[in-house]
Amino acid sequence: MKINYIILNSYGKFKDKRIEFKDGINIISGNNEAGKSTVMAFVKAMLFGLNGRGNTVANERKRYMPWDGSGISGEICITDDNKNNYVIRRKSGKTQSHDELRVLKPETGEETKYDFELDLGIGESAFVKTVYIK
Repeated sequence: MKINYIILNSYGKFKDKRIEFKDGINIISGNNEAGKSTVMAFVKAMLFGLNGRGNTVANERKRYMPWDGSGISGEICITDDNKNNYVIRRKSGKTQSHDELRVLKPETGEETKYDFELDLGIGESAFVKTVYIK
């Protein structure tokens, strides 16, 4: 899978921030509190959502909820191993009942189905243990 771009519409300290990724290795660097971990948490949230139960998820929602109360929202565009492109748009509120997910084919703008674990080739648990390191 390749991440083409991310758009942090409203996530943590970010508002209307777009980051483009190039082929190969991309490095996000910055000073302390610049938002590097927030960007990584955003990628995880866009791919897998803010699912689950308990204090961990509630704390993530609370941690990344914008101060203006607008709710979490963003977009990620990926290309899977079969060269299929997908735009994943998510909105998250204070609880899971407020969450919205749309997966689009960018070429047509049509909504499509996407099995995140099967099509990404990695589940949330493996992603957290290998790619996403807090």
